[in-house]
This record gives sequence, C-alpha cells and structure tokens, in this order.
Amino acid sequence: MQLIVGFILGVVASVLASFVFTWLSAIFPFERQRWIVAFLRNPILPFKLLRRGEERRIKDCIRRLFQSWCNKDLEKYLACWADDCVRVMGSVSTVKEDKNTIAQKFIRSCKRYSEISTPVIAFENIRISPDSRNAIAEVYYRFELIRAEDSLPAVESSREFYSLRKSGDEWLIASNIDYFTDVGKIQ
Repeated sequence: MQLIVGFILGVVASVLASFVFTWLSAIFPFERQRWIVAFLRNPILPFKLLRRGEERRIKDCIRRLFQSWCNKDLEKYLACWADDCVRVMGSVSTVKEDKNTIAQKFIRSCKRYSEISTPVIAFENIRISPDSRNAIAEVYYRFELIRAEDSLPAVESSREFYSLRKSGDEWLIASNIDYFTDVGKIQ
C-alpha cells in the first residue's frame, strides 16, 4: 500500500513540477532568466552595482558601449575604448583589431542593420585587480537586429569578457574577445 501511495505522490509531484516549470518559463523567457542565473552565480554583485563603487563605473562603461550600438553613435562608442585597445575576433583567432578597425566595423554594422537593440545585458561577474587599475567583466547580452537590405530580423546572444583599464577616474575597455558572428558576408 505504501508503495502505491508513494508512486501516486511521485507522479503528482512530477506533474506539478512540470506545470510550475512551464508556467515560470512563460513568465521568465529563457533570455530573461540570465539575470536570475547571474544573481545565483554571484549574489553579491547586484548589490555592488547599486552602490557608486568601481563595479558600478565598470557597468556604466559597458552599458554606454551597448547603448551607443543601439543609437548608432560612433563617438560615444569609441569613447568606451582605450586608445591602444585590441579586440580579438573569436577565442581561437589570431586576428586582432585596433581602435581604427573597430570604428570601421562599427560603421559597417550600423549601415548593415536598420535597427539594433540589446534587450538583455546581464553582468555575471566583475573582478577588479588588487591595485584597482584593471578589471575583467563577464557580460551576457542579446542583440536583436533588423537587416537593412531585407528587413529580416537577426538575433545574436553571447557571453563575453571585457578587460578594462582605469584611466584617471574613468574605466575604458582595453581588450575584448568578440564572439559575435555577423550575419552575411563580412566586408
């Protein structure tokens, strides 16, 4: 008798768990769950980002970077990068871009896409060096793009690391590995 009751309770619990999971997935789509995952991985970081500390300044720099993409603002975009910055094209690539090349690629992307948005930017970790002059930010983001040539949407999600360097009171991106794969032929 206990075996039958246990089996029935197990089935009921499984059905309830499936229902709750489906319900939560509808409320919090996968892309939105990144904030929850980021919080669970590093529960102290959201509180540090609320204060006016170095972590907040790093977050603000990276947010300005993504906002300048959405606004297609080259001047603000380049202001986020150090003069001697380097961007590596993929984790196994030896192709490196300097600030001028980064600017040219930004201009081409702004022409290629009529709309650029980043509805999800989740800061998963920010590590500041002991001397407080360098930092690494781990950021998950989602680009939603509309191609200019045919108005087709393109979606790109990625998790990237940004190396930042403090210059005066300002944090600037010194390097990053670009995992974003552009849609169509790269010019």
